[in-house]
Amino acid sequence: MKRILYLSLALLSVLLACSKDTIKSDTTDYRFLLTINAEEGGKVSSNGGVYDKGASVTFSATADEGYFFTGWSNGSSENPLTIVMNTDQNITALFKKLDYTLFLEVLGQGEIFEEVISIEDNSTKVKLTAIPEQGWKFIRWKGGLISYETEIVIDITEPLALKASFVQSNQILEVSKDFFNIEYSLKNYLLYEIGGGKRYFETNEGQYLVVSSDYSDSHLLKKIDSKWNLIDVFESPVSGLAESEGYMGMGPVNPISQNEYIASSVGENRDTDPSTWGAYIYKGKIENDNLSYQKITDFKDYYSGLAAYGDITGDGLGDIFSSGWIFINNGDETFSQHNITTNTETNQGESIEQFKTNLALLDLERYHQLSSNLSQQIADLYPGGRDEIIMSFIDVSDKVSEDESVPRGDVIIYEYDNSTQQFEVVFELPRRTVGEVETSEGIEVYDVNNDGINDILLSINSGDSANQEDYTPPFEVWLGNTDKTFTKHFEFERQSFVGGAGYYVMDVNNDGFLDITLLPVGDNADWIQNWCLDCSYREEQGLPIKDGLKLQNAIWLNDGTGRFNVLNKELTIQNSFVTWLLPYMKDGNLNYIGAEYNYIDGEIMEIEVLNIEIKSNFFN
Repeated sequence: MKRILYLSLALLSVLLACSKDTIKSDTTDYRFLLTINAEEGGKVSSNGGVYDKGASVTFSATADEGYFFTGWSNGSSENPLTIVMNTDQNITALFKKLDYTLFLEVLGQGEIFEEVISIEDNSTKVKLTAIPEQGWKFIRWKGGLISYETEIVIDITEPLALKASFVQSNQILEVSKDFFNIEYSLKNYLLYEIGGGKRYFETNEGQYLVVSSDYSDSHLLKKIDSKWNLIDVFESPVSGLAESEGYMGMGPVNPISQNEYIASSVGENRDTDPSTWGAYIYKGKIENDNLSYQKITDFKDYYSGLAAYGDITGDGLGDIFSSGWIFINNGDETFSQHNITTNTETNQGESIEQFKTNLALLDLERYHQLSSNLSQQIADLYPGGRDEIIMSFIDVSDKVSEDESVPRGDVIIYEYDNSTQQFEVVFELPRRTVGEVETSEGIEVYDVNNDGINDILLSINSGDSANQEDYTPPFEVWLGNTDKTFTKHFEFERQSFVGGAGYYVMDVNNDGFLDITLLPVGDNADWIQNWCLDCSYREEQGLPIKDGLKLQNAIWLNDGTGRFNVLNKELTIQNSFVTWLLPYMKDGNLNYIGAEYNYIDGEIMEIEVLNIEIKSNFFN
């Protein structure tokens, strides 16, 4: 029995000894060595070590400046990399020297995040992310490529320059830019470069912008899903007319209804026979996303300036007055043309009837003492059966000597007199000396002090302005009195950036009183900052470099008495530049719309439509 016990104990000792050796051997096999290296061009977060079997180890690679991490020697491209220790491992981080050229620029306020995705023998794939600052939004990439996606991946095979464009988007301003391409031509270039011949309309069918001037077809733009789109190109009355024929294009657009307007084509060479160079007056109509024109005049002539529209005959129909010609509405979509001079004139071999037969006569005694009228307006100044006629002239009757006169601008009001059956001079607004060249008047009629009597607004623009460095054209407010007279109430000097004598009257701050918005048109540094989007061509022409619009000098707020004060807040629109802007009211907010062109490959023009919405709380 004892012997059996001894044998059992001996066997147990042997088994225990064997078990110890086995355990010792297994423990050694469960620990592995990890070695981590980095090639030239970067570093790793760990050099490795000894880890238990099954342990997870995470480490990362960081490229030095000018280098790119391409992956690990084990074939993985993950970074950071996590591995499980089942054996000894030796892993090296691989890097390549970056060899691409990418020039990045931010327009507006934001930043660009750049990440290299991969490197091939002849190309580098890079991901770019545009990140706007607070109060801004990303618009698009431009330069070497055009994209509207915030994040883009590009394959760089040669030097590339890109710009990330951001615009303001906050509680005060909402700036948007929409784009479309058209074929490059001189006509299309002039169409979007020149300020005249453009107007905003809001009809039952939507918001429209008519762009029509300078030898070109008419473009009709419409706002669809908050974006401005080119709806179509329509044949304009001046389409195809050669510059050599003396046509300058379409003149200012004057709305006469929700979807209709009148405009004149503009001729030149006024010293020659009008039948060889003159122009016509047209009525434009927007309907069913279509733009059509109807010719009003029968004869060519120089219908200079903005044609006036109102009821001269008292029949409830709108008549037209332009540069000494009256066009009476016949009520059947036609107009009869009349001359208001004392002599019947001929044009193209045909007689033009004088403004007299069965119609109200115009008292011409004062008219003939003056040179040709420069501007006119038809308005219901004194409520009655017919609208009044307001005309501006250059008076050269004041003689300094036998050979020299003092040109003076006069504004004369004609009212229909039932007793004489003609329009008589009822009031003259005395005017200032205007210099040796023409002065144009922007005449509008509104009740600016809410007293129930219409008032007259005059925006004066002298032809001398081009030769006067410090020229600031005046703006005058004449309040109407109960005795049909007018008293000069207020005057301010417009900033020189405002082109022509144009302005709009609207309640921009929703206080119940009409305000004045001058029309920013031109290329003057007074209203633009000192840098711009694409301004190399401006530098070549010696023009100031610009990138934004300074609009506070264009807005004059009514204090409730018919006096106006320039906006006392800064209103700067960064990363936005156009050579003309049209103001309009939408949903109680003041908006501006304009357009700028960019060349693409010399054959295509990209049109950039800029819309600026100024929230009503800005004026509080």
